[in-house]
Amino acid sequence: MNIHRLLPALLLGSLLAPAAPAAVEYEVVNLGTLGGTRSVALGLNDRSEAVGWSLDSSNRMQAFVWRNGTLTGLGNLPGGTGSVATAINNAGAIVGYAATNASRSNAFLYSAGTMQSLGTLGGRQSEAWAINENADITGLSDLPLGGAIYFEPFLWRTNFMAGIVPFSEKETATGFGINAAGLIVGYTILDIPDSNRTWGFIWIDANSNSVHDPGEMKPLGTLGGQYSEAYAINRSGQVVGWASTNNSSIVP
Repeated sequence: MNIHRLLPALLLGSLLAPAAPAAVEYEVVNLGTLGGTRSVALGLNDRSEAVGWSLDSSNRMQAFVWRNGTLTGLGNLPGGTGSVATAINNAGAIVGYAATNASRSNAFLYSAGTMQSLGTLGGRQSEAWAINENADITGLSDLPLGGAIYFEPFLWRTNFMAGIVPFSEKETATGFGINAAGLIVGYTILDIPDSNRTWGFIWIDANSNSVHDPGEMKPLGTLGGQYSEAYAINRSGQVVGWASTNNSSIVP
C-alpha cells in the first residue's frame, strides 16, 4: 500500500471535522409510582421508554413501563402478586420476572398488552434480564433439585427455552446480557484458582442451532484477581462488567 496516497484523505478529514459539540445537559425526570412510595427504573430503549418496578397502593412490587410521560403497571402472572421488569427493546417488548405463587417465580415476556410466562428449565424459578431486537431473551433458571447444577443461563427463542451449561459443568451460571447476534454474557462458577469463584463469560452459538454445545461458553478472565462478572454486550461484541484486581477483593 502506498502511504502517500492516504495522507491527503486523512488531512481532508481533519480539516472538515466539525467543531466539538457543546456539553450535553441532562434533566432528572420523576417517573412517579403506581400508588406506593417507591419506584426503580432498570431498563431503557432508544425510544425513551423505561421499565422497572414500583410499589403499588397495596405496597406490592409491580412491573411498569414509562411511556410518553405515563407510568403504567404491567400486572402479574396468574397466581402471583409481584413482578419486576428488567429490560425493553425498541419494539416495546419487555422482559422480567413475576411471582406465580408464594414461593415460585417465572421469567416473563410482556408484548401486545399480555404478560407471558417463559417457564423454567425444570426448577421452581426463572428470571429474564435482557432482550434483543429479535426478541431473543436471556436470564437464569434453576434446574430440578438433586442435580449437580443449580442455576443455568438460558436462551429463549421462538417459544423455546434452551439451557446453557455452566463452564466445566460447575454449580451455577447466570445470563445478564444479549446482543443482536444472540451472543450472551454473564458469569459462571470456576475453580480457578480456588473453589466457587465467579468469572465473566461469553456464549457464542457457534453452529447456530439455538442450543448449547460443548466449547461455546468461554470465560473472559479477570484483572489479576479471582472474580469477574459480565453484564452487557453491544453489536460489536464488546463486553462490560467488573473484575477483581487482586485475590482479596470479591466485589467491585
